[in-house]
Amino acid sequence: MDIQTPKQFKSCMLLESIAISPDGNLQFYYNDGDLFWGHCIAVTMDSSDRFIDADL
Repeated sequence: MDIQTPKQFKSCMLLESIAISPDGNLQFYYNDGDLFWGHCIAVTMDSSDRFIDADL
């Protein structure tokens, strides 16, 4: 697939789980839709809904 827009990128991702830490941070785990050779995409937000990190 030729990804050219953020919408196309997002459409390849599938939310698989959400983890909540004791300090209120949220971590969202996505299936990468084979964008990154089958790696999981992990996105972390703090308890104020601010983006902290994204990792493969």
